[in-house]
Amino acid sequence: MQGIQGRPNLDSIQAWWLEPSTTKVLQTADPMLYANGVHARRFTYNFTAGPGAYTLVLKFAATHAGPTPMNRTTIEVNGERFVTDLDVEKAAGGTFKALDLVKQHVAPRNGVVDVRFIAGDRSDPHDRTEAFVQAMALLPE
Repeated sequence: MQGIQGRPNLDSIQAWWLEPSTTKVLQTADPMLYANGVHARRFTYNFTAGPGAYTLVLKFAATHAGPTPMNRTTIEVNGERFVTDLDVEKAAGGTFKALDLVKQHVAPRNGVVDVRFIAGDRSDPHDRTEAFVQAMALLPE
């Protein structure tokens, strides 16, 4: 697929993997959920949700990123730290292995569950690694 500036695999905001991973992801019943995803230095996803408690599911696999020790991801949910410096490859037990993180009892604030992804070493101004996630779900409890 042709992307922006004649470069393949780039979309207009350079944040979506346009070509799915061709290697099957292990440790999951649904490997297609891990084939694509979003990546950037920082990005936010807002779930619109009614009052109540929810379970947040974040799905990862080291399929597209470079050396994952350099692609650490910090995740905040509604402004509170959920995960710090996640190394997906290490936590999943290798590349092309699914890793699901689950946060229960999440309550929306003003009708929104805010999920922020922050890449790498924030103290290093030369760090250009990217945070990433393949899929997300917000499920009522």
